[in-house]
Amino acid sequence: MIWIPVFHRTRYYTVYRQAYSMEQQTVYRCCPGWRRQDGESGCLRSVSAVATCFHGRRSSDSEAQRCRCSEGFQGPHCQYDINECAIGNGGCQNQCCNTIGSYYCKCQAGQKLEEDGRGCEDIDECAVVNGGCQQRCINTLGTFHCECDTGYRLHADERTCIKMDPCTGANGCAHICQSENGVARCACHPGYQLSEDKKACRDINECAEGLAHCGHRCVNSVGSFTCACHPGSELGADGKRCYRIELEIVNSCEKNNGGCSHHCEHALGGPHCSCNHGHRLDSDEKTCIDLDECESGEACCAQLCINYLGGYECSCKEGFQISSDGCGCDDVDECLDTSIVCDQVCINSVGTYHCACEEGYRIGSDGKTCISLDDDELEEGEEELEVVRFAGLLFKSPPRLLHYVAPSLPPTYQDEEDEDKVGKDIRGELSLLPKVVCLDHTFGHDCSLSCEDCMNGGRCQEGKRGCSCPAGWGGILCNESE
Repeated sequence: MIWIPVFHRTRYYTVYRQAYSMEQQTVYRCCPGWRRQDGESGCLRSVSAVATCFHGRRSSDSEAQRCRCSEGFQGPHCQYDINECAIGNGGCQNQCCNTIGSYYCKCQAGQKLEEDGRGCEDIDECAVVNGGCQQRCINTLGTFHCECDTGYRLHADERTCIKMDPCTGANGCAHICQSENGVARCACHPGYQLSEDKKACRDINECAEGLAHCGHRCVNSVGSFTCACHPGSELGADGKRCYRIELEIVNSCEKNNGGCSHHCEHALGGPHCSCNHGHRLDSDEKTCIDLDECESGEACCAQLCINYLGGYECSCKEGFQISSDGCGCDDVDECLDTSIVCDQVCINSVGTYHCACEEGYRIGSDGKTCISLDDDELEEGEEELEVVRFAGLLFKSPPRLLHYVAPSLPPTYQDEEDEDKVGKDIRGELSLLPKVVCLDHTFGHDCSLSCEDCMNGGRCQEGKRGCSCPAGWGGILCNESE
């Protein structure tokens, strides 16, 4: 038998494991003026022993060390703030605001502090740029508001004033509202008269006031009247006088008013129909229809005519206003209107106006703003136009002009003082304006009028210096009756 040795090998392994543990520990943080000593369970000891003063200084180095606090603080170590607002509102008239170590007073909106820093006084918002109001600023305690002049109303922004049409919504007038120099006036149709309130219209009783002049009887109606005759008589053709008729003659107007819409008069040939004022007979000679005075030429209107049932009224184009006679149109001086804003000089003309600039400026693209000639750059979209100086003013040639020809000064004007007189005269007398050469069919000192503006049958004069007017009319536009 053979013995074979056997060897055993042992292997060893080392294994590591990480372990964690939490240890709780209490950390103390003391409030100002207190401290913790050694293993004490809290902040039980005052630091006054070392005379700690947070908002002040030590009063002495003696054993009884005390803190002398700064204004606004209190406590053994000056660690507490004093709330000055808690006593008498800190002397403030309105609101008291406490801060660390101090306080301040505050006022309501629209008020400011007085010099003593405690009282409050009103702020006059109207003193600065009129409070932003376009016309009138009314200051009140703590606030303000804007108001507008007569004929204007306040815009939604409560600052801007908008010009009102006094006849908007008829202004309470029962029949007709007419605007005279920005003031609304009520008027009535024929057959009515204005009531005491100057708005309502009441019927005129022509029979009671003796205006009818009927032969027999007068029958009043709303807005008019009719004449009637006694039995055995009939109304004449004039509608007033009565004539006796024979019994065998049948009155053709008795049945259904003779078929007439308004008035029926018996005649030998049958019923004769007539109409009230402002109406005319239709082709059937019985029916009454409205007479369009504007189309027939019976209206006296110089510019615009507005027809209504039984009558008409006159109106004017923009830049004009109705004359006192209710027919003609007078020029409106836009330069007197506060809504027309020229930067420097406003020059009125018939039916319109334009702005001008003083020496050293030129008119901007908006036609109102004056721009210094030192600025050579033109505004965006502005075309370069000829600028002419005359008597201290600058005029920009408008699109309808060819050019301006500056008139020479009279020999008596030799120095700058005399020339300045001419500059002043140009604001009051159109005769001193530069001579204008206008395009075809235009005229006027600024070429703003055209041959189409001629009224009442007027035509352009030779040389285009105005309208040639027919008999009975005058003025540059033939709008003034002679």
